[in-house]
Amino acid sequence: MISDREFNKITDKMLQMEATYTDLIFKEVASLDCSFFETEDNLYSAIPECSTRIQKNDTWGGNKKTGWFKTSYIVDSTTKGKKLFLCADTGALETLVFVNGKPHGVLANKVVIRTRGNHHALIITDGVEEGTIFEFALEAYCWHNEVGTQPFKTEPNGPFDANHPVTFKSVTIALRDEEIKEFAFSLRAINEIAQFTRDDYKRAEAQNCLYEIYRTVSQVPLESGVDYPALKKSVESMNKILKRKNHCDSWPTMYVSGHSHLDTAWLWPIKETIRKAARTYSNAITMMKEYPEYIFLQSSACHADMMKKYYPSIFSDIKEMVAQGRWEPNGGVWIECDCNVTGAEAMVRQFLYGQKFTLKEFNYKSDTFWLPDTFGYSQSLPQIMKHSGVKNFCTTKMSWNDTNVFPYDTFYWQGIDGTSVLANLIDIQMGPTPKWAYTALYEKKRGTRISNSRYNAYGYGDGGAGPSYDLIEIGRITEDIEGVPRVKYSSISSYMDRVREEAFEIPQYRGELYLELHRGTLTSQSEIKKGNRKAEEALHALDAIIATDFVNAKHHDVDMEGLWKRLLINQFHDILPGTCIDEVNIKAVKDLKDLKIDVEKEINKALISDGSLCIYNPSPFKAKDCIVDGKIEGFESITTIDGIKTYIPNINIDSYSSKAISAIENNCCGKISVDGLCVETPTLRLRFSSLGYIESLFDKEEQREVARSLGLDRVFLNEDVPQAWDNWDVDKDLIENLKPFIGDVTIALKETTRSTVTFETIMKLSNKSTLTKLTRIYSDKKQIDFEVLLDWHEKHKLLKAGFDFDINATGLRSEIQFGSIVRPVWKTNTFEEAKFEVSNQKWSDYSEPGYGAAILNDSKYGINALGNLVSLTLQKSGTHPDPMADEGIHSFKYSLLLHSGFSTESVISKAYNFNTSLRVYNGCEKVAPVKVSSSHVVIESLKVSEDNDSLIVRLYECEGTGCNCSLKPSFDCTAEEVNFLEEKQSDCNLDRLHFKAFEIKTIRLYPLGR
Repeated sequence: MISDREFNKITDKMLQMEATYTDLIFKEVASLDCSFFETEDNLYSAIPECSTRIQKNDTWGGNKKTGWFKTSYIVDSTTKGKKLFLCADTGALETLVFVNGKPHGVLANKVVIRTRGNHHALIITDGVEEGTIFEFALEAYCWHNEVGTQPFKTEPNGPFDANHPVTFKSVTIALRDEEIKEFAFSLRAINEIAQFTRDDYKRAEAQNCLYEIYRTVSQVPLESGVDYPALKKSVESMNKILKRKNHCDSWPTMYVSGHSHLDTAWLWPIKETIRKAARTYSNAITMMKEYPEYIFLQSSACHADMMKKYYPSIFSDIKEMVAQGRWEPNGGVWIECDCNVTGAEAMVRQFLYGQKFTLKEFNYKSDTFWLPDTFGYSQSLPQIMKHSGVKNFCTTKMSWNDTNVFPYDTFYWQGIDGTSVLANLIDIQMGPTPKWAYTALYEKKRGTRISNSRYNAYGYGDGGAGPSYDLIEIGRITEDIEGVPRVKYSSISSYMDRVREEAFEIPQYRGELYLELHRGTLTSQSEIKKGNRKAEEALHALDAIIATDFVNAKHHDVDMEGLWKRLLINQFHDILPGTCIDEVNIKAVKDLKDLKIDVEKEINKALISDGSLCIYNPSPFKAKDCIVDGKIEGFESITTIDGIKTYIPNINIDSYSSKAISAIENNCCGKISVDGLCVETPTLRLRFSSLGYIESLFDKEEQREVARSLGLDRVFLNEDVPQAWDNWDVDKDLIENLKPFIGDVTIALKETTRSTVTFETIMKLSNKSTLTKLTRIYSDKKQIDFEVLLDWHEKHKLLKAGFDFDINATGLRSEIQFGSIVRPVWKTNTFEEAKFEVSNQKWSDYSEPGYGAAILNDSKYGINALGNLVSLTLQKSGTHPDPMADEGIHSFKYSLLLHSGFSTESVISKAYNFNTSLRVYNGCEKVAPVKVSSSHVVIESLKVSEDNDSLIVRLYECEGTGCNCSLKPSFDCTAEEVNFLEEKQSDCNLDRLHFKAFEIKTIRLYPLGR
């Protein structure tokens, strides 16, 4: 008997045998002559005329080049009635194949398996008559240069240097040898059982089978010829193992669906994603026609909309497969979005427009928020999901943690308000093979007492075009093998329902799903984040104005859905976090700026009419003062970082209302005095350091010093070279070794007015970069504003503003969508230690029970609190995948706000107003269409309903304390409570509304008499 050591050699030989015979499955029967056309344009479905002939070994292509190859084939007597396949070696990375003018599938080399691409043969027909003509057009994308994702990487990313041409080899018609195919895939299954099974006897049985095959089948069929009787005998031997079934109904099972995770932009632009989606989806349709058991999960409504616009024949096929129940359009949202930076109402619109599209086009409502690749998940999401008709949440990303292993793969996830959804940490891109079935159920599975199943959406992602035929074939073999986890096709919806019904004591998890990785995505590409915040605010204002006029029977012809969707696509989870190539980032910055301009034009059109000079307040809180563009006669002018503006204290404009300038009292404010670098107001006494930070801040009302030794608004500038993922990561060693900037600094009094004092600080950060900062102190409030103009030309640097507080706080409370969460600042375990850079929306608050300080921001989402030091991250400049990340001029502002205790009035209202632009216009005064009686229930949004017949009012409780309140409309109406999809949930009494802590309510008001 052969020894175990010697058998290990045979094991390696059998793996090689599997590869050898796999390469013999397809046999060329015809080589096709091709005409050729080269372009840099994306032509989508428009097939160009190709007049140039291309021969074997001709070169073509290069950076951003697309080659079109046209040819045809006439079925002859040797191929009639047979399955025919198209193969091609054009040198391109990804190719869409058109058959008789219609998108038919993909040929892809994105993943190279030995000598061939992952999609190397595309079925054309199951068999047709002699003389049938097939016309082929291959749209072959060469690729483009990009530098990859890792620090210090210098060589081009991808399979070749895109600067150089590629070589054309062939386009061929092939037949599939079914006997070799059956042998090769059966051998793969036996090889994997022999390697990965935990059952020693099962492994031994597979090893013995391999030994018999080794003694029967030639390892070099190209030399000796294929011995088909030997293959048949070996298949019969293997089937004794592969055809034995598991007779236990509760056998561990890996449920699968075809899928291709597709980033809407990343190392390629959105325009290329359209073509990637066409390749992937046309291929899925073709596979469905060949394999009746095959189903496919497609998650982003936006990608389906791309097909509707650019590839209508693919979209028609998708609709047909959805109707058959084989195509699952289940993701919940418009785009697989970022969940930390995306604002509250924008997150609602992701679900609203995603669900609206699938309902309209597919008569399908998503029940699963499918978000495998986003960099952390806000604790607001469970409630947002439930209000959108979504009950399940699926991701893979929590397995990427760099510090702790997330404890569950199946759990009920509780949001900040207590709402629960069923969450599952699924797998993607693992094939339905014995190896991956064992891996999923025995190595990656956590919580084996909870359930004996896992879900895997398999297929090559990011342009890899999803499952190839060989993965589907091996899935057929692995469906039910004794001793091996079963493999069964299932939609994610059915799988989650099964888990909900069958799992044992599903655990509860309350908290954010914090990804212990990619923390730099809260800061990278700051201009995109600023553009996002400003666009969100402008869209919010326009919605409110249109809604107010709707109540007064005035209609505005504005495509709000179209405007919102321009924002939503730029909230994709690589665009908004700032992890794309430069082409994507440049476009996103421009798109968001253009969107803001277009929305402001609509705001002006909606506001301007005959009337007096007015100021409109689109904030949900009363505006008590304002800084507005330009000079307004009779009020004081101040110089901001962006130019001269007007400061008006004591304006007292109600929420969602306007007031004529003539009605605003120009009251005098308290005295403010300056002595060198010292400033005193009625409530504050502060002293600047010569290095530009506040070294002392004394609260005169509370009689206490606020600053510790490092001071307040201290600039930290550190080298930032992550271990990996350059534009994604901030590593802990950097945060724990922050270095105060002590370089070239000048500080001087810039401006004094009746009610403000402004100092200007200029920091020469390096011989390339300069930070200019205006620090504005007000006579009538405990708020200090910092306006920054940053001329930034650094590489691998991180810039922070630190606040060393003499306050005894135990946690940092940070705003998230529709609420806030508290994270410990004194770390007591590894889960807390891992949260060394965290997210906030408009504010974070560092407080004792009766006193505290808040940091407000206008576009800075990353913050850190370690002990008494709170640091707001201002800038990050990695170089991969964008070598010019954040290069240039940036302006932004943030604020330090002292208060006697955290509340809506002391912090939240001021953060909203800090982020709200009050609009000055000539026209009529506007009155808010609704008011709410509770100080801590926020009217987050006003909008006209999607069917244009009612007013939608979205409210939430913002302090984390339940309350009763009333909603007072300014017009006669009937009311009902609806979800985010604006579907009725119940009648409601506007005089008695009960809110639980952080609860969201959406109220629909129908004006009477319409």
